Amino acid sequence: MSGNEDHHRQGRRFAAGGNGHDDRDPRDVEIERLRQRVRELKIQHEIRQ
Repeated sequence: MSGNEDHHRQGRRFAAGGNGHDDRDPRDVEIERLRQRVRELKIQHEIRQ
């Protein structure tokens, strides 16, 4: 990969807020996103009680 291509790839990865795991299955990424959302909702629920 040329230096320019590497820079483009790196910029896209970070612009999307990723952590550099471009080779992960998109389903795994979605599962992790949903798990994080569940954690956030549980915390909000505990605060409101």
